[in-house]
Amino acid sequence: NLVSILVTESYSDHIVPHTMKSISNDKKHYEISFIPNIACQHIVLISYNGKLLSTNHVNVCNINKIHVSSINNGIVGKPLIFSVDTHGVGDGHLEVTINDGQRILPAELKSNETKIFNISFIPEISGLHSIIVSFNGIHIEGSPFMINIDDPSISDDKSLDEDDDNDFEFLIGGQLDQNKIQLQVLKQDLDQKHQLIFFF
Repeated sequence: NLVSILVTESYSDHIVPHTMKSISNDKKHYEISFIPNIACQHIVLISYNGKLLSTNHVNVCNINKIHVSSINNGIVGKPLIFSVDTHGVGDGHLEVTINDGQRILPAELKSNETKIFNISFIPEISGLHSIIVSFNGIHIEGSPFMINIDDPSISDDKSLDEDDDNDFEFLIGGQLDQNKIQLQVLKQDLDQKHQLIFFF
């Protein structure tokens, strides 16, 4: 086969086993699959007839490792703060979007220590608010999380015990080896453009 594939973990250069099979009768389209064992960037080298065609960087993350702290119901005009722990998730970007039903609220994200982020925002109106937490564009399990915001006059009539009943905590757990990464390679002449399609 003139097409060759090499998949490695970027941090250790460990070679990751893969499979390659033809998905067309003319044997010009191939599907390459590999199962990552660690949340880190992987490098996929694609060569044709011994010549390197492309180097592809695939960020592998394990969003099941994300831990969102308890999120309390709130009061209009008073800051709400919760934390997101991304230890063991891998490389990528944490995204938090808070919607009060009318618009996206500005939120402040601070890293108080490595891989742990504090998110704060100030509710402007009463009612249900949704909090979307995603990593590398992938929603974590349970997202969006819903909380209720009260007017100050209403909240004064409620006890702290009643508020505590509506608190919740999310702890996500899972196995990375269930994730399978696939890509398709279009085999063409060296002077023609090659195509990569990644499936997650």
